[in-house]
Amino acid sequence: MVAETPTPTSARSYAVPIIAVLAAAAIFVVDTATPLTDGVASLYVVVVLLSFSFLSTRGVVFVSLGCSVLAITSYLLLHEVTPEWDALVRLLISVQAIGAVTFLAVRNRRATAVAEDRARLLDLTHDTIFTRDMKDRITYWNSGAESSYGWSKAEALGASSHQLMQTVFPQPLEAINAELLRTGRWEGELIHTTRHGRRLVVASRWSQQRDDSGNPIAILETNNDITERKHAEEALTRSEAYLKEAQRLSHTGSFCWNPTGEDYWSEEVYHMFEYDQSVKASAAVAFERVHPDDVALMQRTLERSAAELTGFDVRIKLLFPDDSVKYLHVVARPVLNAAGSTEFVGAVTDVTATKLAEDELAKAQAELLHVTRVTTLGELTASIAHEVNQPLAAIITIGEVSLRLLGGEKPDLDEVREALKAMIGDGRRAGEIIQRLRAL
Repeated sequence: MVAETPTPTSARSYAVPIIAVLAAAAIFVVDTATPLTDGVASLYVVVVLLSFSFLSTRGVVFVSLGCSVLAITSYLLLHEVTPEWDALVRLLISVQAIGAVTFLAVRNRRATAVAEDRARLLDLTHDTIFTRDMKDRITYWNSGAESSYGWSKAEALGASSHQLMQTVFPQPLEAINAELLRTGRWEGELIHTTRHGRRLVVASRWSQQRDDSGNPIAILETNNDITERKHAEEALTRSEAYLKEAQRLSHTGSFCWNPTGEDYWSEEVYHMFEYDQSVKASAAVAFERVHPDDVALMQRTLERSAAELTGFDVRIKLLFPDDSVKYLHVVARPVLNAAGSTEFVGAVTDVTATKLAEDELAKAQAELLHVTRVTTLGELTASIAHEVNQPLAAIITIGEVSLRLLGGEKPDLDEVREALKAMIGDGRRAGEIIQRLRAL
């Protein structure tokens, strides 16, 4: 069978235990077989310290006890006949040193374990957490920072955080550091640039660590990425601005009426009712502007909607202290709010211009109808005059002709007779025209 060649890592892992065993043996031999008077046994602390690199805490305690036993054994082998007090004191000091080193090393290991556990917990959070010294050099860099900014721990440690992330501050850095030194804390929004060039807006919290003398030694910085939230807030702000402008241009406002709670008016509604926004929105305040002719209508509308939980669509008139008038179109629908109660959300449109235009149109139409009637009457009168004048003119003409015929030396009675018949026909035609007019 071919023997397995140990790797460098496994060789190093075996080297320390072997060195520790050889050191313990050498110390025991030197302490037992040589007439040295100094406390050779105190060198066992080296074996204890070496054991910390490959043994658990319990194993280290056993090594410490073993080293103490070896020191006591060496003493007994050398002084079993005639004990020497100086050697006994040196033994006790050596054993005490072994115990003290073991105690301090165990406590240090536990403190290191606690620190490592805390560091692992900090790695679990998605927030970026890092520490830096007073010269802005990064001394700790958690997994959240690696994920957010793109630099590994090895790349970030020792670098200047402000230079690494191209930090943009909301105020001069000197002012921030002055507040940090004064209060020990600072909070604000920063802009960081990642390794790949992406700009992040973060909510940053700084806490200062001080030593026992009160001198600042480090800064803990925690950052929460709020880039998406800031974009949403900016979009919402733009939307609200656009909505206000749209309401102003369209003379339309929004409102929320809660029969059992607080009401809400948009800025345009306040403008329509000519109230300052310091006035609390309410139905009672709105009724102060409703024209007396429409108060009863509006009260019935709201009472019915509140009782039946139905929407409403109504036009009302407002009367202001200077006797000016506005016309509004109010529409609302019931909705359930987060508390589970019903409120009415709606819109108010100023239709004063439309109402005045409608009134002017109605007036113009009435005037046009009057003119049309007068014109029609004039045309009818002219037509009647024309129709009646024709037979009357014929009658007069025939009568004059008949008179001339009868006034001659030899009147032609037959011709006169025909003329009179024609006259009678024209008279009848005139009568028929008058009858038709009466029927019309």
